[in-house]
Amino acid sequence: MFRNPQTDFTLSRTELIRHRILDVGVFILATVVGCGQPGLLAQGEKGDNPSNALVSNPKPLVVPFKPIGLDRIQPGTVIFDENKPDFAGSPNYSNLLLFVRGSLTAGDVSAVTSTTKYYADLFNLVYLANVRKVGAKFELEKVSVGFSSKIGKRDIVVNSASAKELGLRLSFIGEQVLSGNESALNDIKVVAKNSTMALIDAPTAFHHEGKNQMMLVRFFVWVSEEDGRMGNAVWLLKEQRKTLEFVQPDIVYLPPNMIEDRIMYVDKNQFTLGIPGKLSFGLVSLPKGKPYNAKGPTRKVGAETSFTPETFEELFKCLAETMNPN
Repeated sequence: MFRNPQTDFTLSRTELIRHRILDVGVFILATVVGCGQPGLLAQGEKGDNPSNALVSNPKPLVVPFKPIGLDRIQPGTVIFDENKPDFAGSPNYSNLLLFVRGSLTAGDVSAVTSTTKYYADLFNLVYLANVRKVGAKFELEKVSVGFSSKIGKRDIVVNSASAKELGLRLSFIGEQVLSGNESALNDIKVVAKNSTMALIDAPTAFHHEGKNQMMLVRFFVWVSEEDGRMGNAVWLLKEQRKTLEFVQPDIVYLPPNMIEDRIMYVDKNQFTLGIPGKLSFGLVSLPKGKPYNAKGPTRKVGAETSFTPETFEELFKCLAETMNPN
């Protein structure tokens, strides 16, 4: 047994999660007889299932998890370089989970000033993860979030304290925009985490049923402790009478190194004297990936507001069933 300093969980070294990313060939499927009853691994047919198997018989975690804020990416971290267009890792992060380029191109676009549009284009939302090898096994050390901006020929993570030093010249308005973006990151929480997987909630304005409204984008991130490769899935929730429920029926598996060109819906009724408010801009969709229909047990545990060791294990098994339906 050992204690994970990132989560204060007491963990067993028994493998909690494995997967193999498909390389156009034979893949492994988990045979699951209902959520919470994992069967044995079986060799499957050829196919395009990107998640493959989330499998094992994990031992219960001893200490319930308390939500904590998501780590911030260290300023100065290079995401992209013109000479290296793909994320190649950094001293602190091994994997790019999601890079978001937003555009205000839906809804009341005419209400957006050129200044607002400029700053919406200036900053990109970034999620990174670090996978490390401990002995013969890999583990998910951390997931972090931040904002990046193009500085010269590189896309670099910045914050208010480091922008000028890193070469990003901002006006007073630009400084306020970046500061506001950083404040919004405080609401992103790690709901549950162990050595190989993490559940992350990101409150987000989303355009639904004709209006922008606050919802919750939930990420499930995992790593294979056998080979260190990662998976990332996302779904959309909304609060309903102090509980959460699925807004859309699908859980979406995101490809590695996901770059999202995010379309935002502009609601002119959410501006005050021309100044955008919290609900002025809303997502029109989740990031594009491979959708999997979430059925009863998965929808129930996938919408829990908090997680005990038992419900976190149940989520793990339900996602295995959902993303390995055959």
